[in-house]
Amino acid sequence: QTRFTHMSLSVRYINPTELKDEWPWVREKLLVVQRKSPESWIPEEIYCQCFNQDAMLWVGYEFNKPLCMFILVPLGDTVGISVAWSESEPVADEALKHIEGIARQGNARFIEFRTWRRGWEKRARQMGFRPRAWVKEISNE
Repeated sequence: QTRFTHMSLSVRYINPTELKDEWPWVREKLLVVQRKSPESWIPEEIYCQCFNQDAMLWVGYEFNKPLCMFILVPLGDTVGISVAWSESEPVADEALKHIEGIARQGNARFIEFRTWRRGWEKRARQMGFRPRAWVKEISNE
């Protein structure tokens, strides 16, 4: 199934043949994410991952207006949220319900995301996420 509906938010998988039609809006939101968090990717890399089906782009609409987007990456028994953007916290809550449905349909056991943004620590806990690892980066200097 490539469409899920909760309340008034309808979430749709954007297949590679539709990607270029959705891309201007998605790219703009990816740049918003990058301004808030130091990410190592560029939007064009995300486009290639979605086009090559290494990642899946989902867009949530209300009355044909896009309100959220998320990029999912299958990682064995885990669905990774590579990038996510939503217009508001209530929309993010609804999007998570969709992500959980997608993960269940794919028989995943876990949903994982990584972020540099400290503000997500409290919000992630409210959404049911738990921390699993702490990472220390080692420099070669």
